[in-house]
Amino acid sequence: FLAACHAEGIPLGVVTADETQAAEKHLDWLGIRQYFGAVVGTDQVERGKPFPDMMELACRKLSIDTRGAALIGDTNGDMRMGRAAGARLCIGLGEAGSENARADDFPDADIIIGDYRELRPGGGAA
Repeated sequence: FLAACHAEGIPLGVVTADETQAAEKHLDWLGIRQYFGAVVGTDQVERGKPFPDMMELACRKLSIDTRGAALIGDTNGDMRMGRAAGARLCIGLGEAGSENARADDFPDADIIIGDYRELRPGGGAA
C-alpha cells in the first residue's frame, strides 16, 4: 500500500500519540520511513488526539488541505481527530474478520477495513 501510494505521488504522514523521535525510530526500523513526508508526534502540539492539531500540522508539513485528506487510524480517537480537522475521509483499521466488533469500535469512521489490502490509492476501499 505504501509503495503504491508513493508511485501515485500521494503524500503520506504519520500522526502518533508517541513522541516524534520514537516514531521516527520505529519507522526506520521497519524500513518504511522514506514513504512519509511528515511524522508528527504528540510532543509537537499542545493538544493531542482527538483534537485536530496533529492532523492539521501533518497536513501543513505535507502542503495539503485537511479537507482533501484521508485519515487511516486504529482507534475511534483517530476518527474523531480526523473529523475535527475536516478530513475528507476517515478510515478505521480494525481487526480482520470481526465485522460487528469493528463497527462498534469505530462509530465515527466513514469506512472500516480489516487490512490495508482493502484499499486502492486514489480509489477508497477495494
